[in-house]
Amino acid sequence: MAVFVEITPEARAQAARLSEPLRGRVLAIVGRLARWPAVSGAKPLRGGLAGR
Repeated sequence: MAVFVEITPEARAQAARLSEPLRGRVLAIVGRLARWPAVSGAKPLRGGLAGR
């Protein structure tokens, strides 16, 4: 199952203004978020929240 984390243009612009060390930490966390369902056993949302 492929999981994608979408980064909005606004978030991308904000990240570009961060210092290099902090930007690296943020990108590492985003990478962890992409793998989180496999790690946590989280299940997809259902009903009106499906797909979010």
